[in-house]
Amino acid sequence: MAISDFQLSLIAAGVIGVAGVFAYNKWQEHKYRRQTERAFRSDHADVLLEPKAAAPVAPAAGAAPATDERIEPVDLSLPPPPEVEPELEEHGPVDEPAAPLVHEVADAVIRFEAAEPISAQQLWQASGELLYGVDKPVRWLGWNESRNLWQQLQSHSALNGRQWRVALQLADRRGALSAPELERILGGVQQIADRYMAVTEYPDRAQIALRAQELDKFCASVDVQIGIHVVANDPVGFVGTKLRGIAEATGMQLEDHGVFLARDEASHELFTMSNLEPALLTADDMNGLVTHGLTLNLDVPCVMNGGAAFGRMVTAARQLAAGLNGTVVDDNRQPLTQKALDVIRAKIVEIQDHMAQRGIAAGSAVALRLFS
Repeated sequence: MAISDFQLSLIAAGVIGVAGVFAYNKWQEHKYRRQTERAFRSDHADVLLEPKAAAPVAPAAGAAPATDERIEPVDLSLPPPPEVEPELEEHGPVDEPAAPLVHEVADAVIRFEAAEPISAQQLWQASGELLYGVDKPVRWLGWNESRNLWQQLQSHSALNGRQWRVALQLADRRGALSAPELERILGGVQQIADRYMAVTEYPDRAQIALRAQELDKFCASVDVQIGIHVVANDPVGFVGTKLRGIAEATGMQLEDHGVFLARDEASHELFTMSNLEPALLTADDMNGLVTHGLTLNLDVPCVMNGGAAFGRMVTAARQLAAGLNGTVVDDNRQPLTQKALDVIRAKIVEIQDHMAQRGIAAGSAVALRLFS
């Protein structure tokens, strides 16, 4: 289709209009640039825009030399603390439990340590469940942090502690701690440790067994009881009421379990006196009692200063013999001479010296445990 003159004139007018608008915009841009330069012009160099205008500064001693390389930004804040593996907080005492709580000869000790305090009642209950009926005594000892001492766990203990020790007695009068019994005890302790997330440290099993056998052998060698008897010289025998009066005059007291007992000034047991015949010596039966003999007995490993204790027992026997018309005799019903009594006394002293050399004093707490 042909374009008319009128259409050509309209196109030309449009082109001219667009060109005019473009020229006007360029003029306005130039105008505002000149106004801005006049507004911000200054006779002083701009230290931010023109860094070369700043005076040079000598570098400080030890400073790094200038470089055109890019310097990465550095965080000048304090670095975070290094990561440290969590460790079990130390709450341990300086010393391990010692005598009389634990004896180096008589006991083997298991270390039992928890991250959080365990109450004595929790351990008492758990031990009763898992160690019930074991053949040898097992004792729990807890470290009292406020008092800085070890305490033996009892049914009524109120202790809460992290550090515990389990003391296994290696022998008693029934014999040595056996291997099966040891395994049962160690297994029970480990179950308790697992229950309370505690860490345990056990002594060597073979060493425990060896120590138990050696201790039992030693105990058997010194487990001696000395008995002397007072027998009636006539068929009538000893009347209970008179017997009791003389016995109490020597310092003995009638006990509930049917024997008379002599004690020292510190209430330690010295010797006992029982009926040579089957009947017990009881308060209820004493008025009607008639017996033909009495036995005085001294338990050598369980008595302190056995020589003196034996001397006191001989004196009591002689007083009874004199007051009841009797005779002091040995197990074969032969009269005991002073020479024979001196030999017995010397043997008692020898046995107790041997015990002391082994670190087990006669009559001490550990001796009473071992010979019970």
